[in-house]
Amino acid sequence: MLLSCVDRRWMDHIDAMDQLRDGIGLRAYGNKNPITEYQIEGYDMFDEMVHFIREDTVRRMYQARINIPQQRKEVAEPKETNLEQAKAAGGPSGPKARAEAGRPKRSLPPAEAARSIRTAAGKTTAEAALYPRRGQKAP
Repeated sequence: MLLSCVDRRWMDHIDAMDQLRDGIGLRAYGNKNPITEYQIEGYDMFDEMVHFIREDTVRRMYQARINIPQQRKEVAEPKETNLEQAKAAGGPSGPKARAEAGRPKRSLPPAEAARSIRTAAGKTTAEAALYPRRGQKAP
């Protein structure tokens, strides 16, 4: 948003500066120094451009709309038979629950289980045995 505002306003500013350069020679007839008049006018036009860039950016930010994709609605409703089956089984009856029910529970081998236990200091039990805290003796 900001880049498009800056680009558009900058192009307008360059065109306005060209027009100012073409017409600045007439200021000499009014007993004014054309160079200082060009600098003053150019600075004022630049400030005006910056003001309009800020204004346009804020206006576009307020007018911007964020589109959030809508979540899909559930089309099929559960049948009574499915609910009755879940109540009779005493738990969930989804495909994931049925798949997990048929699998044996995995357990770690004793050596891995011992290595994975962490102490309060954040070390494994093996590390705690090898590297005790200062002032403590190894078990």
